[in-house]
Amino acid sequence: MSRESSSPGGLPRVPDPGARPQPPAATAPASDTPARRVAQSGTPPQSAIDSCNQQAQAQTGAGRDKKGKLVEVGKDAGIGALGGAAIGAAGGAIASGGKGAGRGALIGGLVGAGGGSLYGIWDNKKHDEFFRDAYARCMKAKGYSA
Repeated sequence: MSRESSSPGGLPRVPDPGARPQPPAATAPASDTPARRVAQSGTPPQSAIDSCNQQAQAQTGAGRDKKGKLVEVGKDAGIGALGGAAIGAAGGAIASGGKGAGRGALIGGLVGAGGGSLYGIWDNKKHDEFFRDAYARCMKAKGYSA
């Protein structure tokens, strides 16, 4: 219970200093979770597509077109062929007492080129998957669903 006194001259009432404070008025509880974006339907505008393409490209490194991908696979195949030829020549020379170095280099070069090509293709596929994931995250952040 609070005691308040009124002053005789019509002045405002002053609360009694010994009175207990009243609890604040009840308000709606604050939500613990952030507001969720509702997925937008339809086709996103070109500006959103361009923005997400640029963002995904920045996150995954320099963009590669078909020609760039072929060049990368070719480089990987060349490196594999050189490495395989060197190892094959050494192995052929050791196995045949120096006479099988040419045959070993040829076989090692072919195997190395195949391995290098497979590595290049795998690397391109991995890059493309990272790009798609980054693009999807960007579009989802903008409120579009896949």
